[in-house]
Amino acid sequence: WFGAQELTTDTPLFTPDEKVRISPSSLDTLHKCPLKWAFEYAGGRDSDSTAQIIGTTFHAVAAKLKEGATLPELQNDLNALWGQLAERMELGTGWSAKVELERALEMLEKLVNYQNKSGRKLIGVEERFSIELGNVTISGTVDRLEITSTGELFVVDLKTSKYPISIKDGKDHPQLKVYQLAITEGKFADLASGSTSAGAELFYPASGKSGASRSQPPVDTQEVREMISRDAQSVSAHSFLAIENELCDNCALKSSCPVRPEGRSLR
Repeated sequence: WFGAQELTTDTPLFTPDEKVRISPSSLDTLHKCPLKWAFEYAGGRDSDSTAQIIGTTFHAVAAKLKEGATLPELQNDLNALWGQLAERMELGTGWSAKVELERALEMLEKLVNYQNKSGRKLIGVEERFSIELGNVTISGTVDRLEITSTGELFVVDLKTSKYPISIKDGKDHPQLKVYQLAITEGKFADLASGSTSAGAELFYPASGKSGASRSQPPVDTQEVREMISRDAQSVSAHSFLAIENELCDNCALKSSCPVRPEGRSLR
């Protein structure tokens, strides 16, 4: 940029021999815009928004489905927490707070209906795993681990956004690919003896009348390993490419991005 100072360093973010730790949830960002990934890795994030606070709470309440909690019990739990949440989100007790509460309660109802119709059994929630590939460590948590009637495992990742990604992006979603790799690597052997993946899915309980899902069929695990190796090379670079994509308009880092008007050089 015009008027910018000299680079302080051109040292790569990671050396070739250094361990690289990547979360599955950050892989989609890395693929869509490496520069945003680098900014966020360095701490360039907004404080928790209303949507993030609701999302975190929704996940915590929804996890009780594993214990056999009913829909009324889940909704009672959310109602009990809501006063504290509304204060944290600075929503008060007026119309806005009531709208957000109603939306969150409906999300729980849609998730329960989704589970009942899936034909799969929920066997794990918030299950942690870690995969080592060369100098890369992929560690994260699956929201829901389910098992089919034939003993295959299936991961569901809950997304509380109202706007689902495209069907094509769902089939290629890197986060889901890593979850499927974790299944075939036997990372959930303490919950089920099988290590065959039946696929994975993103479920959006805030979208539409009954929620929306984006499915991914079983993947070629060797291709997933190769994807992770490429990602490791990408994050070990000394420069990161900014790529314009459908998430740019809502990006918190627009003022530092060279592909955005807000972040371009002065003229």
